[in-house]
Amino acid sequence: MSKRPAFVAAVVAAAIALSGCTADVEPVPTTTPTNVDLSQVDITDVDRNGIEYLSGGDVVEAVLAAMGDAGPVAMTGSFQERPDEDGGGTTRRLDVVFEGTDTRFRANITAADVSLRAVVVDGRAYVTGDAGFAALLGVPEADGGIVCLASDDRRITAWAPALSPAGLVESILGDSDSVTLDPAVEPDAAAESLEFIVGAGGSPIGSLTVATTGPAVPLQLVAADPRGDIDVAFDWSADPQIAAPTDIAVSCP
Repeated sequence: MSKRPAFVAAVVAAAIALSGCTADVEPVPTTTPTNVDLSQVDITDVDRNGIEYLSGGDVVEAVLAAMGDAGPVAMTGSFQERPDEDGGGTTRRLDVVFEGTDTRFRANITAADVSLRAVVVDGRAYVTGDAGFAALLGVPEADGGIVCLASDDRRITAWAPALSPAGLVESILGDSDSVTLDPAVEPDAAAESLEFIVGAGGSPIGSLTVATTGPAVPLQLVAADPRGDIDVAFDWSADPQIAAPTDIAVSCP
């Protein structure tokens, strides 16, 4: 069986089914790529980041390193898990709107019969939502009221990778043995972004658009296979002011 059907679906299922944990993503050191003909590199163009000279795992390393240094981001995404190929199960969807960094952010998530809002500041997570979320959390006060938890509480980290932009990118592209990335078109020296075709198991499964000027940050990640799909956009011009709420129904532990 091809690796392709499980590639995207595994990430989608993790986000929707609330299984798995996330941790702070350490910046990835940029390595000297081995697949670049250095004679073709224009060293006089100091505004460009050189992402067009990379492919494969070198692209992933450069993007993750740039994300670690680029500061806050506004991320809007959707995750969808489709039924089994034999027709069993139902289509499930999760939508997320995120602003901030991996350790300081606010986010809104909707998934099936659950909706929640979270603010994470200084190691604490302030969460609220609807009755479905309160039941899932096991705290009745979370239905309309703000509940404070440790940010590493499993009931928060279980929403990975939807609450970590870098973690999301790494979960999709981080397996260099299964994933390939190659420019979709010949790089254009005037273009401010470049699209890479993402492949797995010898087949294209999506695309990654990366800024070519300034930090090599992702602008859009789209991927799909027979069991699921992901569509995420990143806006690096965001400068959210995130503070802990004061009207708290359940105080911090």
